[in-house]
Amino acid sequence: MKYVPIVNQPNISQSRLQCISPSLKLDLRGYPHIAYLQKGSGTNILNYSFFDGLKWSSKNIPKIYNSSEDIMYSPNAFTLDVNESPIITFSIKTATGSKLFLASYSSSWDFNTLDVTYAAKWIGLLSYTTFDYSSSSSSSSSSSSYVNPSFYVTTFDGATLRIYSISDTAWTLMGNMAVTINNLNSLKISRCGDYEVIAFSSTSIDNSSSSSSSSSITNLPAIQYNFFNLYTSTWAFGSFQTSAASQLYGSIVDMDVVGYNDVAVFTWSSVDEQNSYICCNLIDYNGTETPADYVSNVVESTKINVTTTYDCLVNGYRKLAICLYNNLPRIFATGLNTKLFTLSEIGMSRSWANENVDIEGVSDGINISSIRADYYTNARVTFASGDIYYFQPDLVGVTFPVSHPNLSILNEGLLYNADFYSGNLSGTSISGVTNNKVGGILKDAKQKVVTTANPSTTIKSVNLNQNVVMSVRNITNLNTINSFDIDQLSGKIMITEQDTNYVIIYPLSPALGYDAIIRWNYVSGAGLLNMPMDAKFDYVRRKVWIADTRNNRIIRVDYNAEFDFETDGIYHPYALAANLNNGGVFVKAYSDLELQYGIIFYIGTDGSIINAFNFGTEIFEESTSSQSSSSFSTAIDFSSTSSDDLIYPHVNSMVYDHVRSRLWWVASNVIYMYDDKNKQVKSIRPRDRLNNYFVSLTSLDVELKTGNVFVVAVNIHDDSVIIQVDRDNNGSLAEAYIGI
Repeated sequence: MKYVPIVNQPNISQSRLQCISPSLKLDLRGYPHIAYLQKGSGTNILNYSFFDGLKWSSKNIPKIYNSSEDIMYSPNAFTLDVNESPIITFSIKTATGSKLFLASYSSSWDFNTLDVTYAAKWIGLLSYTTFDYSSSSSSSSSSSSYVNPSFYVTTFDGATLRIYSISDTAWTLMGNMAVTINNLNSLKISRCGDYEVIAFSSTSIDNSSSSSSSSSITNLPAIQYNFFNLYTSTWAFGSFQTSAASQLYGSIVDMDVVGYNDVAVFTWSSVDEQNSYICCNLIDYNGTETPADYVSNVVESTKINVTTTYDCLVNGYRKLAICLYNNLPRIFATGLNTKLFTLSEIGMSRSWANENVDIEGVSDGINISSIRADYYTNARVTFASGDIYYFQPDLVGVTFPVSHPNLSILNEGLLYNADFYSGNLSGTSISGVTNNKVGGILKDAKQKVVTTANPSTTIKSVNLNQNVVMSVRNITNLNTINSFDIDQLSGKIMITEQDTNYVIIYPLSPALGYDAIIRWNYVSGAGLLNMPMDAKFDYVRRKVWIADTRNNRIIRVDYNAEFDFETDGIYHPYALAANLNNGGVFVKAYSDLELQYGIIFYIGTDGSIINAFNFGTEIFEESTSSQSSSSFSTAIDFSSTSSDDLIYPHVNSMVYDHVRSRLWWVASNVIYMYDDKNKQVKSIRPRDRLNNYFVSLTSLDVELKTGNVFVVAVNIHDDSVIIQVDRDNNGSLAEAYIGI
């Protein structure tokens, strides 16, 4: 499913300030209304935008309120009244506490305020216009009765939750309760018929005063909840309850809740040592918990087995939002892939379905900090990532974009210049260029030129516009070449030689002569190199990274081979990917001298190891849901009787997409992607549409325009195949056999 912006404008805020806490409501025409907060140094602006059928508009002026003081606002603090006019609640700090606001719009913004003696740290809003109730409070934690309330405001000051009703201009405190909430970002409220449900996630739970059956379980990640009766002004429980189901699936990453008919529908993403999960269950005001599909709390589980040394989510989903259609949940989950989970009901039977979502914000490497969803014929979403974005399904039926780039395919036979199409490659072979092992393209050259190197003869440049060898640029090299790289700014070519241990930099034009060539196998301050398997330019900073494989280290030098530093303890490094954005380097290596596991290191600009994670034996993704119950495992064989006899994986088995800050690599028959902005790893096991099993994935490259990745694979029939992998849902989009 393709999600697209309205009128080709995904960025709603277009602000130089940080924009946070988006709230989304759809009117009766299905048009979106969004409120959000802009924050800067001494500047806090509350904004409201809506789509009028032709364009994004605002009421009077974009800002609702502008203050030099911090504005407290949450994604739960916005709704529409019966006339589809915006109603927004927020608070600001005062000398004696806080001022609470209820903002409404007629011909201008009007403010109904209440001064309180506590500092509000969170605020939310619900509407209640269907019923006309009048009652007296019977709860010891409630206050006076109320008449014809229109809206309800909930606040939290760090110790106490308070619920106010607002009728005309009068604010009435209906109830309060002391509670400890460690994660205010997880605090959510929703209407459930006569009730308001209040919920949050916690990793350290105090159950000392809880009357729930799970009160003996302590210090486990969980969702806590309570219901407040808006008719009787009473709490359903004397203290917040613990959802037993939420304690079964590891640490909670994100959660959301929506209500109907005295029932709260909870969804959460979580992860334990073995799996990541999407879960959903129902809890009524009596505390009865039921799986949303009446069978299992688990909507989807994904097997993980990547060990990290830092805060990094492996597979799974980092943010999610829930909405209802006919009281059945729709869950929008996003991480390194994005899915829409839909619960359907036939008779007494319920089942989950899911659909991959292509949403441009995620594909561009945006780090989503907050997401909200609403439903009108289909699920719509808004999210914050510096600015505020809005997307909705493309009803025309556009699917995931399959890119059709030109490919230069290195082969033991001839060099191929081909166009990629699903199911086939069309193009031509280039005579005079054989036994190609490594190569590269000067991507911004006026003429498209690919330069290739075979193990031990000549480095050749080919004009791809004319498919002819540019013999004037031939470079004779008689030694075994391990790796090849091109400086995209100067056109310089760098190779490493296995037999001589040399790193060599050639100028763009061989006519400059031998004196222009820089060669070294010894670095002053680091000593002799020993089998440098790979070397990569950081052409932004004019630095060179070297994988000194048999010395088990990484070295950085400048373009004149002047030593900067070395990083030891990197066992058998054999592939590098320079991070052009911040100057570090990704290293593909092994966990120890026995080559037990594959490992990725990230080394910073000072030579220190910042991040590392293992990808070893039995690294695989196993997904179970209503649509897929297949399972598989991948064994990655790194064993060798002798490191001297070891045949290393291809140096082009790792690539960095500096546009989206994403690292891709392959090992055995698994594709991995690490998103540096979202701090998340995704593992993918591709299978083509004929259900062929890929026994090995050898190398890959990324198309910077789309972010899609092209992988060279070999299937069980010993066919070489190009796989195109989508940059968003990480699924195999298309395959093309190499058989030109």
